[in-house]
Amino acid sequence: MGTISSLKRMFILTRIEKTYFISAMLVILLSYSVYFFLDENTINKIGMEDGFFEYLTALFFLVAAIVFLRCYFFNRK
Repeated sequence: MGTISSLKRMFILTRIEKTYFISAMLVILLSYSVYFFLDENTINKIGMEDGFFEYLTALFFLVAAIVFLRCYFFNRK
């Protein structure tokens, strides 16, 4: 009986976790839906080397690094 209750607790998500999960799924769904609405030439132009989305990805990696460093320094004990 204890094992079943611990499994139930493992799958119960908090409100913040549900919000994060739903928003992550929406971002993934929207980003891949581009392939259904745009033609192949447009997708190739958008995803070309040194294009807009490559720089956008680099910017997001930089922002993520800053956020993680900030969390590390403020929550270090």
